[in-house]
Amino acid sequence: MRNITTSMNSSYSLDEVLICPKSSSEIRTILESLLLNHVSNYQIVTFNTDFLRIASIDSTFKAICKSSYMVVPDGVGIIFLVWLKYRVKITRITGSDLFNICFDIADKFSLRIALVGSSRETLSRLKIISHQKWSNAFVFTVSPTYEFEKNDELNSEVINLLKDFKPDILLVALGCPRQEKWIFANQKIIGAKIGIGVGAVFDFYSGTIKRAPLLIQKFGFEWLWRLLHEPVRLGKRYIFYDLPFLIMSLLRIILRLK
Repeated sequence: MRNITTSMNSSYSLDEVLICPKSSSEIRTILESLLLNHVSNYQIVTFNTDFLRIASIDSTFKAICKSSYMVVPDGVGIIFLVWLKYRVKITRITGSDLFNICFDIADKFSLRIALVGSSRETLSRLKIISHQKWSNAFVFTVSPTYEFEKNDELNSEVINLLKDFKPDILLVALGCPRQEKWIFANQKIIGAKIGIGVGAVFDFYSGTIKRAPLLIQKFGFEWLWRLLHEPVRLGKRYIFYDLPFLIMSLLRIILRLK
């Protein structure tokens, strides 16, 4: 899928996953080109330290990341690893950035966006807010039951709803690696041109969860903000899994073990 529309030859490899160094404006141009193309099934992955850790132990997820059209650096850990390995500074592109870009393009060309995941209340709020800002975009929301994808009947219901809507853009908030695996398995069936897993973006944009202030985001401490606000849910992931993994990744690069 990588060479259909634009070359990613300048990407930087972390554990065989190619990280795209494009700026926000460059990605906007690329996505607009993809969405005006008749070809579908471009998957984009927003990659952070947790994704890199999961890819190291989940071969299926890693294969999806490697085959995706674009993997963007959504995390200060990824940006630092790329800098340490290649001495190149790349721009952080978050799921929220892609969310805004996709809606801007959808509004400009009156495209269809499907939002899958999160609660009905969050999606209802998000639909109202998005309509106020992007009135020309057609928005469809689906709030499936937890782990619906493990039930063939429930999964088929969601897919059929989306097929009937015929989205140009598919944004899925199921958490990693569920959202990436579900997009990979179903995007072509649904017919969406672009599919992106966006994690907690629906909660951020709807106001269900307060996102870190811009200054904290700028200095790369959004992870700490989220940890302080959701210690029970994120403490184990950030402190016991991701931090040791990041340290080991840094050491491997420094010692040139990988």
